Amino acid sequence: MCPLAWEHTIPISQNSSTLKRGLGVFSCTNYIHRKANDLNSLPAFRQFSILQCLIEGNSIRSTSRLCGASPTTCLTLLRRAGKAAIKILDQHVRDVPCKRIEADEVWTYLRTKRENLKYPPRSTQGEGDIWLWVALCPETKLVVSWKLGCRGNRTGTVFMHDLRGRLKNRIQLSTDGHDAYLEAVEAAFGKDIDYARKVVLINKISGRSSTVIQVISGSPDHDLAGTSYVERFNATLRNRCRRYFRKTLAVSKTMENHELAVALNMFAYNFCNVHGSLRVTPAMAAGLTDHVWTLHELLQVLE
Repeated sequence: MCPLAWEHTIPISQNSSTLKRGLGVFSCTNYIHRKANDLNSLPAFRQFSILQCLIEGNSIRSTSRLCGASPTTCLTLLRRAGKAAIKILDQHVRDVPCKRIEADEVWTYLRTKRENLKYPPRSTQGEGDIWLWVALCPETKLVVSWKLGCRGNRTGTVFMHDLRGRLKNRIQLSTDGHDAYLEAVEAAFGKDIDYARKVVLINKISGRSSTVIQVISGSPDHDLAGTSYVERFNATLRNRCRRYFRKTLAVSKTMENHELAVALNMFAYNFCNVHGSLRVTPAMAAGLTDHVWTLHELLQVLE
């Protein structure tokens, strides 16, 4: 790729809708010999701007307006970048030397909420509630594993098996009182885990709440049992991924696009964003990499 300079580029199409709005789509003149499909791709600095907007909480259409590209172009780049992010996360987040893991679920929906569906069974076809299962290391702030699906035992079991395959040591697992974890943890880890649940009990008479630590397996440390770190990550996700904003129209329409958007944000969180308290990225804190990744490295994977 040539140096990122405007004088080295020419418009791709004089009839494109982007140029009709007064905005240019450019391609390097030294790559004219490439195939016709390659000529339709944006230069690296334009792709970088689009991806930067997407991981900072912008929707597809707001990114389109900010970067001067069509919504279709932004969505296509999101899908390609999401697939590359899944590949990187699957290759590099392995043999994680974590000793503690906190797990929780984050809610959102596709197209419309489940209670607003005229035919609730249609939720299995890409509409209704969707849950993101997240496993986070409290010490390194690394998202070790995540899984999209329902909130039942089936998704939980797949999620826990994936978590087990990425760990290097025996861990202490902390979750909330969701009953699906009991069967999922037993199926994936058996007795080779220190597992405790932090259950919130509410007095129906007084309305006051109290927390109880329930030891399920092994000998976990009661003082370290909790889900505060992973719940804080949930807040970070809702601020950086537009599809998890509350009271917004920027919700996912398809499960595939939603999964790819989450994968892109997970990659940026683990490898690109320097954590405020750690002063390094979570991947560096976990020993998975020795430098802060950039989106340019993600673009190299796309090529």
